[in-house]
Amino acid sequence: MNIINKSNYTSRSLTTVPKYSAGFLNTTPFGNTTALDITTPTKLVLYVTYAAILILGIAGNLGILYTLAKRKQPLKKYDIYVISLLIADLLSAIFLPMVSVQDYLTDGKEWYLLGRFGCKVFVPMNHLTMMVSTFMMVIIAVSRLRVLSRTTTVSHYRISALWKILVVWSIATASVAPYCNALNIDQNDNSCYDKWSSKEIKFAYYASHQIIATFLPGITLAIVYGISIYKLRKMKIPGENKRSFLRRKQMNKSMMLMFGSIAVIFFILTLPYTIAFSIIAIQQIYNNPVYTSNKAVYQRVIEGLYALSACSAAVNPFVYAYMHKDIKRKMTRKASQFSSLMRSSIHKGPRIVTTQTEN
Repeated sequence: MNIINKSNYTSRSLTTVPKYSAGFLNTTPFGNTTALDITTPTKLVLYVTYAAILILGIAGNLGILYTLAKRKQPLKKYDIYVISLLIADLLSAIFLPMVSVQDYLTDGKEWYLLGRFGCKVFVPMNHLTMMVSTFMMVIIAVSRLRVLSRTTTVSHYRISALWKILVVWSIATASVAPYCNALNIDQNDNSCYDKWSSKEIKFAYYASHQIIATFLPGITLAIVYGISIYKLRKMKIPGENKRSFLRRKQMNKSMMLMFGSIAVIFFILTLPYTIAFSIIAIQQIYNNPVYTSNKAVYQRVIEGLYALSACSAAVNPFVYAYMHKDIKRKMTRKASQFSSLMRSSIHKGPRIVTTQTEN
């Protein structure tokens, strides 16, 4: 007999605490539900945060994608990696606020705005893009380490980059597929819930997803970048002159600093939520009395950390605009042209037309 969790999770239940107070792994049948225990001022702050993520994330990611598309030079391998990260961030900036705000708007109401398609596609989208982002950051870090470890120059093959991106998106999609399959709309179309055969399978899936999507990539990136910093000092090619060595070293240092900054920002914003989620999940499994008596506090904290984790989708494009040499040059030129246009239109003033009359 299948056990149904109607209200144990919000629509984004893979990586958050329950929308209702039933509990993380409590297997409650269809029945009465209770509303989110979040105050109105907290909801207003979350609305503003998600609105900023939506606006900045869409504008920033589309702006960088447009800048890369308008480049006259052919795209390099790492530009293709950046495009994959930008697409993942763009999808997160759109669907994460959409799903979260929908949860707050329908809190305590017997209706669901996104429908069956939104439940199965929009809700898991953020989990898909998070896994894509972490896997892409690991691929980039390992690729940079390979460059630093070689004593000859390395060709940048775009075909291999496209294949790696295809594999990453395929693996992430396959990983999220069981969650998509478990999601469904109840018979009254008033909530998006996940249905599993047992709570053990449910928890095993959530725990493994957190480990694969966040903890293992984080540990791998820390190790790889640590080795890369050491290798950066000893990357001279035999017979290479000093000027060429310093120029190549500076280029590798700039790229490592940009992608390293993206990784650090991502994990600073997402790790607090992931750790809090894991702690609360364990407490709920063992019915910890501390959690039971402070459930409302835990819920407010986790909702705030979830919004914080979403901020990386809005922050990353501005990091690219500042640290990517070609993007920065083009964005600076565009900004200068726009500024000059605005100044000329302001100083030009209204046009005065004079006419001459005959006496």
